[in-house]
Amino acid sequence: MNATLQRAPASPGRSVHRTTSSVPTLPDLLAAARAGNEPARAELVTRFYGRVQALVHGQIQRRLRAGGHGALARMSTGDVVQEVFLEVLRGLDRWEGTEEEAFVGLLATLVEHRLVDQAGRA
Repeated sequence: MNATLQRAPASPGRSVHRTTSSVPTLPDLLAAARAGNEPARAELVTRFYGRVQALVHGQIQRRLRAGGHGALARMSTGDVVQEVFLEVLRGLDRWEGTEEEAFVGLLATLVEHRLVDQAGRA
């Protein structure tokens, strides 16, 4: 985490330090992304890309091992990840959560739905 230590005005006889972070919090990013801020949207994708990629890859592998649909073997993890992010960014105004756990849950749900849709189309 990039943190900057700043000195606040000190009272006589004592020193006060305040830490500020240059990394926006998830609630701040979500609010900015909902307002259409493109850098905030890009930061959300950057922060969560690896997790979504791992979710997609894991789901595809589990479904294939379990005798899942053969179409899953032809799916591109990257394409599914991209579709999930397009969907989540389009629907942010309908989702009111701010906690990371809830946001990751939303992403996981969208991964699941996307894979079910893809398998159903094939």
